[in-house]
Amino acid sequence: MVILAVENLSKKFGNKRVLEKVNLKLEEGEIVSLLGPSGCGKTTFLRIVAGLERPDEGEVLLENKPVTEILAKEPKTVAIFQDYPPYRREKSGKRLPYWFMYQRWYFQIIKERIDIVSNLMKIEKKILLGLRPATQSRGEQQRLDLSRYLLTIRKVALLDNPLLNLDRIWRERIEEKLKIALEKFGLAVIYATSEEEEAHSFAKKVFLMEEGSLIENG
Repeated sequence: MVILAVENLSKKFGNKRVLEKVNLKLEEGEIVSLLGPSGCGKTTFLRIVAGLERPDEGEVLLENKPVTEILAKEPKTVAIFQDYPPYRREKSGKRLPYWFMYQRWYFQIIKERIDIVSNLMKIEKKILLGLRPATQSRGEQQRLDLSRYLLTIRKVALLDNPLLNLDRIWRERIEEKLKIALEKFGLAVIYATSEEEEAHSFAKKVFLMEEGSLIENG
């Protein structure tokens, strides 16, 4: 079943056309990679899909309804993760006000995700749920940010260079665990990266973004 449909998406910034008649369909639980260099339009595309930017033309449908209508009622149904945390950082020892603790979602689903993510990512639940460790390396911080993102996303995960600026060891560690978690949760995923090897290792289906258009590359 198609969960996400992007139809004839176009976007310009001034005289520069960033997206040109982009089309994409994503099945439930399907993972695809979006490959392209910095500045090719990947982030703009993901921001439009996440309802953060308006296209000049075209539309984004989630389960046959405009994505902006659904997000107005159910935040985090579709959400983007970039190389910065989607929450306000706090000093060690303070609790973070996570929306998923208060939202109208099945408690059992959240509880199961907390257990899975905690075990996969090797993060204590008290840290996963708000306690900031006193010290963290860049890789540990990224692992925590991604883990918390996984607790909140409901149907479609948009990952924009999520492993950027990590060394190879941390990339390999986090990439494997991240993919396992996404598959366990049955999420549809668009994984954007500028690294060809990373794109092909993360998904069987890879789309190349070139001159504002999407071309299937494998």
